[in-house]
Amino acid sequence: MQTEIRESNIGFRRIDKESRTLKDVTILSESTKNKYIGGTQGTRYSLNAMRSLTNLAEGGKVYIDHEAESLSRDRRSIRSIKDLVGYLEGVHVSGGQVKADLRYLKTHSELIEDLAENMPNLIGLSIHAFGPVVKIGKYGIV
Repeated sequence: MQTEIRESNIGFRRIDKESRTLKDVTILSESTKNKYIGGTQGTRYSLNAMRSLTNLAEGGKVYIDHEAESLSRDRRSIRSIKDLVGYLEGVHVSGGQVKADLRYLKTHSELIEDLAENMPNLIGLSIHAFGPVVKIGKYGIV
């Protein structure tokens, strides 16, 4: 079954202001409480799915915020360059999570660094993708 997958994660190891990098940002965790199949208790991502994401996310663009669905439809999902924060590099699987370094632009450094230093528990990444999901036991498995 193909389904729309939306996940968000919070967490990074440290900030390197000189290189404008958030180190080891969590992109995806192995399990989530999100239920893509009715009657499940959550979702688990297979190691194969997490490894596939590493290839897809490498060099991936990072935007400052979610875009409103109506605006996304009007623009045919083309994002404004003003919303671009940076990109992901060094995407890898570690400890049941997909992680990467987030290289951010100087134009957004004040906001990102302020959040990272003062409210790190509020910085997160969201992914929006489509993929196969199967039900195995109590969980949807991607």
